Amino acid sequence: MPGKKRTREFEELMRSTKKKTKKALKGRMPPRAITPEPASASHRAPSSIAVSNVNTSAQPSQTAVAAPAPQHAILPDTQDADGSDDEHDRNREARRRKKKLRKVLEIMEHDVVNKKTRERAYTRELLYRYNALLDIIPGLKTDIQYLDEDDIVILGTYLRSWARAVRGDDGGMIRDHVVPYLRMSRIKEFLNAPTDLAKFQRGWQNYYCARMLCPQVSLPRFDADWEAFAEMIMNGPTGDDEEILRGGNFPAFLYDQDQADPLDKRKGLMQSPYFLACFKSLWTGPGSAILINGRRAKTLGKPPIAWKYKLEHVTPRALAYTAVQVRYELTSLVKFETTDIGGYDGYELFDAIVSLFESDPQSPWCKDTLEWWDARVLAHASYKSQATLKRKTRTVADELRAAARKEKRMREATGQAHASRADDGPASRGFAPTASSSSPLSSPGAGPSSVP
Repeated sequence: MPGKKRTREFEELMRSTKKKTKKALKGRMPPRAITPEPASASHRAPSSIAVSNVNTSAQPSQTAVAAPAPQHAILPDTQDADGSDDEHDRNREARRRKKKLRKVLEIMEHDVVNKKTRERAYTRELLYRYNALLDIIPGLKTDIQYLDEDDIVILGTYLRSWARAVRGDDGGMIRDHVVPYLRMSRIKEFLNAPTDLAKFQRGWQNYYCARMLCPQVSLPRFDADWEAFAEMIMNGPTGDDEEILRGGNFPAFLYDQDQADPLDKRKGLMQSPYFLACFKSLWTGPGSAILINGRRAKTLGKPPIAWKYKLEHVTPRALAYTAVQVRYELTSLVKFETTDIGGYDGYELFDAIVSLFESDPQSPWCKDTLEWWDARVLAHASYKSQATLKRKTRTVADELRAAARKEKRMREATGQAHASRADDGPASRGFAPTASSSSPLSSPGAGPSSVP
């Protein structure tokens, strides 16, 4: 097991560290003799030199006293203090190394877990893409056995080229609208936002675009000094800010700023009025951006994406794809790239939004958010089935139509009953025809010709 192997490596490393420490202590020189410092005037021991300098005539009874302590004696207290300090330093160094090794092992364990998680997520994503491809090309599942490796590469290149072309078309549909829609974000400072900006004028050099690109968690810092924040991003974040633009730090244009709460990161997320307008512009046409409940029917010309593919619901991948497109159009990049300054990666943003929904599809937040999008984008699409368009409440007109249909069914049933009785005749009521009851015209000899 990888965990046991790392544990053994850690124990072996600790043993080798202890051996090296003992070896270093064993070969260490003994502490040097410490010369005592001169005592103070009040505690200085009498010496023979000091006594000889005293006037013996004034003190005849005093004799010379030798110094009791040698010049190079080792002080026991000083030696013990030095040894205890060395031992304390060694223990502190050992604790520091142990803490460092434990941190390294935690990082290794975290990297292994993250690698496995990323591999599983990547495998699931490939399976999803393969099944989605089969929905578009159903015959691929049976025909792929006739393709060799070169044929599959050619097919993949062909599909990739068309994907790039479609992505370019989608970006062109919202490129001229992402700036005018800034006024629809319900942000007070954006009421006077420009209605047109060239691509090279966007990005972190523009206040309005920079605030939308800024991660929601960093908005207080941005509002304090947006120019310094933007300059830090354009120069390349370092230190604690190095990963500030990671995909998991959702940009501000995905949040409804009236609902955003620093203590609840999901509140207002994926419910931005600005992002809603951009999504409608891409999937149901630019004219539907201002419609509260979305477009009912397609207009003349090229049909929107939702009408072309008969979309029933807004999916997490549709939201993630649109978010990547909107973020690119807010930057000053003139060519589509999945990476940007500051270490941003579009794949991370896409995966973070998808996992936000698919990690727990039954969560109340996930259900409420997707229902919120369906109600505002595809609630009244004319191509949707009646089951999808069914409303929760009935109006007076709905009740009158239902009563009229019921009466019509009753009349039709009554008319069919009368018609069936008329077609069956007397036999259906238990009577058999006789000679007396038969028509005179059907009797032999009857009629005007038989009358004399």
